Amino acid sequence: MKVRIKELAQEAKFIRFEENKIKSKQKIRSNGYYSISGEWLGGYVEHDGGSRDFLELNQHRKCEVREAARAAQLAYGFLREIHYSKIESKRKPEKEYRFKYYILPEIKRLAKKFGKLQGKENYDEEIEKWLTT
Repeated sequence: MKVRIKELAQEAKFIRFEENKIKSKQKIRSNGYYSISGEWLGGYVEHDGGSRDFLELNQHRKCEVREAARAAQLAYGFLREIHYSKIESKRKPEKEYRFKYYILPEIKRLAKKFGKLQGKENYDEEIEKWLTT
């Protein structure tokens, strides 16, 4: 489980590195249109699809990787019997849908996969109870 958490952190770091490479290429292409202080002076900049690649990487890092990392951290905390309130203070009501339909099933899947070592097979009720602690 620790390996999974570290792997997701490394993936996010690598994606951020690739995003910065794309951003730096775009700055070089549009160098003549910015002043030294970074102020936009105007002009036309032709993009080669780099901004699309940047947006795709950024979206992947902020949605899929971030949610997978959050689910892994929560599953790890559950298996280590750490109170939920110590891991996350509270969830935003507007993001409850994503938690219920994307993160919670992943927590259950990871707990089932890595929790077999502790002799338990089904964690569904225990996870629901753990979320209220």
